Amino acid sequence: MTTYLITGGTGFIGAHVARRLVERGREVVLFDVAPREDRVADVRDDVTIVQGDIRRPEQLARVFETHDIDRVCHLASLLGAESEEDPPRSIGINVEGTSYVYDLAATHGVERFVNTSSIAVYGYHPPAAVERVTEEAPRRPNILYASCKLVNEDLGKRYAESGMTVSTVRFGSVFGPGRDTGASGFTTAIVEKPARGDPVTVPGIGEPNWVYVEDAAAGVVHLAEERGDGGYEEYNLASEIAPLRRAADLVRDRIPDADITITDAQPETLPGVWMRMDTSKLEAAGFTPAYDLEAGIEAHLAALDTA
Repeated sequence: MTTYLITGGTGFIGAHVARRLVERGREVVLFDVAPREDRVADVRDDVTIVQGDIRRPEQLARVFETHDIDRVCHLASLLGAESEEDPPRSIGINVEGTSYVYDLAATHGVERFVNTSSIAVYGYHPPAAVERVTEEAPRRPNILYASCKLVNEDLGKRYAESGMTVSTVRFGSVFGPGRDTGASGFTTAIVEKPARGDPVTVPGIGEPNWVYVEDAAAGVVHLAEERGDGGYEEYNLASEIAPLRRAADLVRDRIPDADITITDAQPETLPGVWMRMDTSKLEAAGFTPAYDLEAGIEAHLAALDTA
């Protein structure tokens, strides 16, 4: 039986990863600093939840020693706006904590490790300089969160030398039910606020690389399950590149009285908003997102209806 450790396991994406792995019959251990059992209520009897902090290597070590971990999906992190507000905490979680996860995984013979990164590593480029980026494009982070993600990618290269297969997935703007933090949170707010009958104002300049949360989770699971040939690789993950106005129109089609205001501002909190991620490498590795923007919004609204 293959045993997985998911750091940030009851978080926005982690809970979806957990559910998919349970469906595959895997043993799943969820490690989280503040576990949200409500997010995994439907699989609570099929997972082990451990409360702990990745900045405390002794807590992590007990998990590896107790559960004989085979594979790791590392999703624990402090997101963009919070990172900027508290740099020491950001570095402690996003770099130091991540280094402990990598090191203990290598020490305990973990065979596969999926590291989650972000479009933010490509940095901010003004609208006139927008470009399509492959995984080999220069990384030019201009916020602390992105700089930490860059370090984590390079740590992955170093630990892959030990024989562990390390895959990094760079997410675009992940949206879906359960997201309540992060620099691109407006991509979720544009769906959820109208669904609650609340007005929402979002920046209209730029075209996010949309990723519905189910696709984000599926991409992580695909790499963890299918890529085991050693070494280190990076993969962009996005499903559709489209302006906020397109999302607003799709929401209004379903909620005619939606009060959505699109401004002429740029989303200053999303430094990678102008980049257009090329996802052909992940597609060549056998993964294609199931949700375009319209399908993602449909699924998002349906999930809210049943919550």
